[in-house]
Amino acid sequence: MAEKPTTVRLAPEINRSIRDFAAEMGISFNAALSVLVAEALQARGKRAGTRPSGQ
Repeated sequence: MAEKPTTVRLAPEINRSIRDFAAEMGISFNAALSVLVAEALQARGKRAGTRPSGQ
């Protein structure tokens, strides 16, 4: 059973930083956000359940 998507409001400066990161990497905003969340989870010693598309 798939989880329901979560909507999160980001501060404009965070949104801009993610967009900049996505542009540098040549990936979509959602893929960049997935990469950043996966890295944060890994840094906390947990495993991310999915990989960003295109990876």
